[in-house]
Amino acid sequence: MKTQIASSITYKAAGRFRAESRGLLAGMGVAVIGLSLALVEAQAATPSYQFKALAYIGTPIPGGGVFTNDFEPDTLNDFGVLAFTAEPVQPGSEGIFVAAPGRPIQQIMRFGQSAPGTGRRVFSNGEMGNLGLNLRGDVAFSFFLDPVANTWDSGTFYWSHTTHTLTPVLVPGTPAPGGGTFLGGNFFATLNNFGLIGFSGFINTPSGPQSGAYVRRLNGPIQKIAAPGDPAPGGGTFGYAMAPFLNDYGDAVFDGHVAGSSVADQYYLKLAGGTISPIPLPAGVVGLGNVAINDRREVMFGGAVVPYTVQLGIGSIYLIYIAEGRLKRWRVWVDPRPAVVPSLALPGPILAVNRA
Repeated sequence: MKTQIASSITYKAAGRFRAESRGLLAGMGVAVIGLSLALVEAQAATPSYQFKALAYIGTPIPGGGVFTNDFEPDTLNDFGVLAFTAEPVQPGSEGIFVAAPGRPIQQIMRFGQSAPGTGRRVFSNGEMGNLGLNLRGDVAFSFFLDPVANTWDSGTFYWSHTTHTLTPVLVPGTPAPGGGTFLGGNFFATLNNFGLIGFSGFINTPSGPQSGAYVRRLNGPIQKIAAPGDPAPGGGTFGYAMAPFLNDYGDAVFDGHVAGSSVADQYYLKLAGGTISPIPLPAGVVGLGNVAINDRREVMFGGAVVPYTVQLGIGSIYLIYIAEGRLKRWRVWVDPRPAVVPSLALPGPILAVNRA
């Protein structure tokens, strides 16, 4: 029996459906799609959607071999281009691919290939979390490297849909803002429609290697979003920062931790050209999972109630909306507690937002 990956969905008379699979939203997206399709079928005598299988286990792939073991659909853009991770040739050894409407599946890279900007090193077995994909079809990603010299041996790379070439964004030895060099990359990469790449990287600190959150325009300088030792809002300094996500305004949200604090990681927002502000969480909830921001400055984040255990179903998905310097509203999408809706008082001004 063949196993298919995600199917593309095209609506006819019912209108346009837009979906993005990213982090914790992936599981929820299935439920939303199922509900939407049920409503459409109830309203129409004939289905107003189409399913199309993009690939199967055993499908031949560019570069040789066939897809094996599993698929990891990651990001879908508004033109139906899908970036995904799969395992060519042998289970556990990954590559990254792009599927676009009307075109054959294209390989971006795979394990064992030469990693640009790293000398004689090659891509190891695994990609590192979220893939960045913009409307043009360009892709940003982080991937482990071989041979392994230290725990942080990885890099972030950019793939151009026009030249079909890879460009290093961060590799071990890349100069870091403020001095020194990067030891390597970290999980997560994001890419907006104006060529800004968000990523994490490890640097040396007095307390050992720690991660910072950074942004770079291709062929431009790397700039800090937040790095170990930077002042944190409310006092103290960041011990680490990671997993930045960018919108098309250049606003960034990320996961950060204050050095020496016993408090769990906090989500933060840094507006383009502005200062860093904490993102308020509902009472009794700690951050857990991805955080993302769209061009309406709506922020999605995963959370878990306190106390919690690492079990399936503990997480929640929340959405807040920040504009004109204030938290305007928030919504709980998924919450594991029966008949419980967390309360969150609207704070005073927390941001300096000036958006036309």
